[in-house]
Amino acid sequence: MRIDSSQMPLGSNNVKYNTWYYGRKVSGPQFMWCAVYQSWVNAKCGIPMSIYPMAASVPIVRDFFRAKGRIFNRPMPGDYVLFIFSATKRHIGFVDSVQDDGNFTSFEGNTSDRVKRVAHRVGDSGIVGFGRPEYDKIEEDDMTKDEYIDVLRSAFTPGFDRVADWAKQLNEVRQNVERIKQDVEELKSRA
Repeated sequence: MRIDSSQMPLGSNNVKYNTWYYGRKVSGPQFMWCAVYQSWVNAKCGIPMSIYPMAASVPIVRDFFRAKGRIFNRPMPGDYVLFIFSATKRHIGFVDSVQDDGNFTSFEGNTSDRVKRVAHRVGDSGIVGFGRPEYDKIEEDDMTKDEYIDVLRSAFTPGFDRVADWAKQLNEVRQNVERIKQDVEELKSRA
């Protein structure tokens, strides 16, 4: 019995990230999902679209960061490496770590039809820059930029639901600590 490859995720682009983005199951070469995957992770982590756009296209992500003056030549953890090889071949990854020699690793969707951590160098072919989100402008949360990057980084590994819970719990703990501090100050002022 032959299995119809259009029903299989591997190579078909019929993946949960596309279903989330398009609101229905899709498949075919027009549904490449590297940018959709980055949008999915950011949405799951609660990153607002003012910090990272919901997009299925690398040029849209590039233009978003370009309009904000946030395209850089050297990567930092938390950046998005933007690749444009040709008018039809583009790619994106989340920069996980950067070494002193310019080598870096990034988490990428739709690399060999999978989510993978990939090693690169700054001068690799196709890199047009690094989009740097303004994590420090996120006001709805008490997390620091580094904590946001840690949550995003963790989202690329198995067990993402636990990471989302961790981020929520972290914020609750921080809010509880603030309330306790306020209560202590209030008790001190009454004494």
